[in-house]
Amino acid sequence: MLQPRQEPFTLADVAHEVGLSRAAIIQRFKNKEQLQLLVAERGNRQLSEYLATLPKGNSARDAWNFLQNLIYAMGSSDRLPELLMMIKDDMVHPGLNRIARQRNQLVRDAIAERLPVDDPDARSEKASLLQAVLQGSSLQWGIDRQGEQKAFMARQVEHALRVMFPSTPL
Repeated sequence: MLQPRQEPFTLADVAHEVGLSRAAIIQRFKNKEQLQLLVAERGNRQLSEYLATLPKGNSARDAWNFLQNLIYAMGSSDRLPELLMMIKDDMVHPGLNRIARQRNQLVRDAIAERLPVDDPDARSEKASLLQAVLQGSSLQWGIDRQGEQKAFMARQVEHALRVMFPSTPL
């Protein structure tokens, strides 16, 4: 099984991990960049499939349940530095950036689908703010280390929902 890495990798590293020759990896993927793009695209397909399995609804409570599912489905908090390195690549590499923007849109759309319909135009704006709280709370925890990461993120997202929907029970 491939182990997460915090340092750059080569196609020779991949070949060693999967038990194939470097030539076989190159024949299949041409170069490291193509492999990274294919892995990122596969990740988006898997995310889309996962999001489709989560309960739907149109209330602040439905959004809260959905966001909790996202938070508690995250991997271990010790992967945060590795994920930040991946985000750097997502920011600077045009192909990875395109895929990362698609991934962000998948999450925003899934959040918006679960928000109240009272103001359809505001749904996408609120979904974007909730996604920012979700992602930002992970970074905030990475610096402050206040308690357990997922619990910290859940508290921050819950607070944002309470501010957005003060009269709605979560």
